[in-house]
Amino acid sequence: MSMRLKLILLCLIPLLVGLGGSAAISHYLTGKNALESAFTFLDQANLALIREIEILVAGDLSSRPPPVEKLRALLHHTHRHPESEGHQLILAPDGAILADSRATTPERPDSTDWKAIVTRIRQGETGHDELHLGGERWLIAFRPSSVGNLRIAHLHAERALMPEARTWLLDPLLAHLLLAATLTLLTLITLRGHGERLLAPIGMLREAMQRLIHGPLDLSTRIPPSTHDESGSLIDTFNQLLDILHHKTDSKGFMEQILGAMLDGLLILDRDNRIQRVNKALLTLLEETEEKLIGRHLDELIPDPAFCAIMYRDMLAERPFRFQETTFLTADGREVAVSISSSLLREGESLAGTVILVQDIRQRKRNEEQLHFLANFDVLTQLPNRSLLVERLSQTLTRAPWRSTSVGLMHCALDRFKTINESLGHRAGDELLKETATRLLESIRDGDTVARIGGDEFLVLFQDIARADDVIHLARKLSQAVSKPILLSTGQEIFITASIGISLFPENGATPDELLKNADIATHFAKAQGKNQFSFFSVEMNRKGAQRIAMERDLRRAIERGELEAHYQPRWDLQQDRLAGAEALVRWRRGGTSVSPGEFLPLAEELGLIEEIDLWMIEETCKQARTWLDQGHPPLRLSINLSHHLFGRHDLVMVVRRILEENRLEPRHIELELTEAIVMHDVGHAMNTLRAFRDMGIHLAVDDFGTGYSSFSHLRRLPVHILKIDRSFVREITTHREDAVITEAIISLAHTLGLRATAEGAEEPAQRELLTQLGCDELQGYLISRPIPAKELAERFFVGR
Repeated sequence: MSMRLKLILLCLIPLLVGLGGSAAISHYLTGKNALESAFTFLDQANLALIREIEILVAGDLSSRPPPVEKLRALLHHTHRHPESEGHQLILAPDGAILADSRATTPERPDSTDWKAIVTRIRQGETGHDELHLGGERWLIAFRPSSVGNLRIAHLHAERALMPEARTWLLDPLLAHLLLAATLTLLTLITLRGHGERLLAPIGMLREAMQRLIHGPLDLSTRIPPSTHDESGSLIDTFNQLLDILHHKTDSKGFMEQILGAMLDGLLILDRDNRIQRVNKALLTLLEETEEKLIGRHLDELIPDPAFCAIMYRDMLAERPFRFQETTFLTADGREVAVSISSSLLREGESLAGTVILVQDIRQRKRNEEQLHFLANFDVLTQLPNRSLLVERLSQTLTRAPWRSTSVGLMHCALDRFKTINESLGHRAGDELLKETATRLLESIRDGDTVARIGGDEFLVLFQDIARADDVIHLARKLSQAVSKPILLSTGQEIFITASIGISLFPENGATPDELLKNADIATHFAKAQGKNQFSFFSVEMNRKGAQRIAMERDLRRAIERGELEAHYQPRWDLQQDRLAGAEALVRWRRGGTSVSPGEFLPLAEELGLIEEIDLWMIEETCKQARTWLDQGHPPLRLSINLSHHLFGRHDLVMVVRRILEENRLEPRHIELELTEAIVMHDVGHAMNTLRAFRDMGIHLAVDDFGTGYSSFSHLRRLPVHILKIDRSFVREITTHREDAVITEAIISLAHTLGLRATAEGAEEPAQRELLTQLGCDELQGYLISRPIPAKELAERFFVGR
């Protein structure tokens, strides 16, 4: 071979190799663009054809045979439209071709290739394939859709450019690199001995291609350029192709990392709403595998058909939706609460698919349910609370006029619950409340409501009451259920009753507030009648209720207004026939009118004002004792009653000591009185407190002795000085022998224990005479004097002392 020819080949071969590779890539890109254009066209054509068929065939296609002639006429009309070119098919459910437009193919295909394409269309597959028609190769792109139970397909045909256009980028690249390798080998043979300058880079290119073809794919392979001629250009092209492939691969890996790191689930749907991609978070949420989700329709995961209909309507209209709440089905059929949002994927102007973001809202739902429970139910008894009952009462009152029936509201307040709660502890009180709630629930009818509104109070809403007798029957049933013995977990058996107030719609109110208020008033009236009663609301109760509310208001301001007064009832020494002391008793002059202690003291205890009143009485009595001493009167021991509220204070001893010191008063001038019930409520606390008072020098007395449940073993250890015999024994001591015997026994017991005995409530001289004979030490009652102001006491009893 001549030197000239060798040089020509030296220049042309690299050029041919570069041109061949460029042509391959050009052919590939042209084919790829053709397929993308074809599929975009198919989407538009299918959508248009679907709309035409839906208009033509109204109703459910699954319930009747398809109109074949109309469908064929439709295709005949459609393929003549310039925007609808293509080959259109309509297939029956069994796969038979109902209509065929044969718009672009040059002849009717009956080949095996054509039948394979039709089979893929029947199976709902989207794709492309080659077809030999008229001695030419055609590239057929197809995408099927569905209308009812019909399958439609739109095909698009192009003359095939290169078979390599059907494959991924790496296929044409390797093919042409192999071609380049062959030409390079020819060049080496041709230029043997004359192309040493080219051998090294071309050898490296060959080794790189062999690694790509035969070994594992290593996209990091690079060939360092060594020349600046055609061989160097070829190597540069090779390296650039590898850079493109490596960048694509890195981008794909980075996207996979993002999807895997997402906390929310992700679904990518195609145009037919079939699942194409899912992320790890969604698989975890549904406890499902990717293989079982890919290809399924989205509505297969959502058990709510109504929600799916609305969702698909928005997706068909290409309207994204945000934060729609529904449920998804897990692998084992459980429903999980989710919130889903959508975003559209587009290729140019056409819809390519949809991205669905799935948020797990189970914890939020649980929090909402917990908040709803706390807002509407009582935590201890699990019963509705006041808020929920008022809501149900409002709804019931709205329906009641249409049913021509009455509505009853019962307010149940447990009697003596406070005493039980304080004596047995809050745990026992909670058990009692829960058991009471259970019994009330078991006593009502279906449709009625029991609610706990706080403390020891319950409300019962009765609907559809035809007669007043029905309410009486229900009230008795509730009362009997509550009053049965309750066995606590500690083994103690307790008894409790309930006072029930009843208000009726429409007689006692037309609104929930009126009925609630009137039922409460009726409950207070029932308690005033002796408890364990039920009372219907009346106008008279309303009047008394208004008076009570006004009294509560005025009593709260009585101390600051200076309306409370201390009156003193003398105690007479029967043995020495002289004044022995006086008991300080609180009185209330309300607006110039005296209020009976029997009215306002129980109210003060109920309102929690009794402790404040007791402290005021201690201070006022000490001040009065100091005043009399400063006026030169002989010392007089004054006794003061303590309520169980004040006696329960752990700093009571310090408080009394401070008051005595402030008034410069010796403790021996003061006597504190407590009832048996207060002393026996907490014997340990009582013992410690009473010893502290005795050590200070204060005298102590047990009031109303004989009416409580004293234990003699405890009584003998109490550091007290006086037993006060209750007035119930003294009142009939001269007419009932039993009372005289009991009184004599108490006097004898007191003397045996080294205590003095004082009889309360003496009103007749015969009572005084008998008590003197029985050895009673002191007498107190109207026979000596009613409670009187301090000035009057001094004027009547201090003269001559």
